[in-house]
Amino acid sequence: MHPQPPAAPRPIGRPALGIVALVLAIIALVAPTVAVGPAAFTVGLEVAPALASPVPPSDLAVLAPVRSWVLVGEIAFWAGTVLGIWAIAQAIVAITRRRGRGQGIAAVVIAPIGFVVFVSVASGFFFAGLAAGAPFGP
Repeated sequence: MHPQPPAAPRPIGRPALGIVALVLAIIALVAPTVAVGPAAFTVGLEVAPALASPVPPSDLAVLAPVRSWVLVGEIAFWAGTVLGIWAIAQAIVAITRRRGRGQGIAAVVIAPIGFVVFVSVASGFFFAGLAAGAPFGP
């Protein structure tokens, strides 16, 4: 029995796969966050008077006047979700195939952070809109 020499490591491929994953992760972080800020603020601003009324509405009809802004927020959310999942999947492939491992690792870290940033910005702008649109006095 002869000892087997250690296997040579797989060659490192071109980093294009990891770079694309990183770009997708950055787009998934930035684009939906930029889109949701004004949408959330406008929704908060417009629904504040209805929510502050003595008899607040009990259903989602309060969102009818701002349905287009709600749609912008939803499209931003789902687009960011799809891009983020795509970025993570492609990053995992890039890491395992050694085709842009560093960029793939960065994409795996950045993509989930995009969700946290999105929710934080949406909440902050929505509550800022509520505060700006709230009627003063009794």
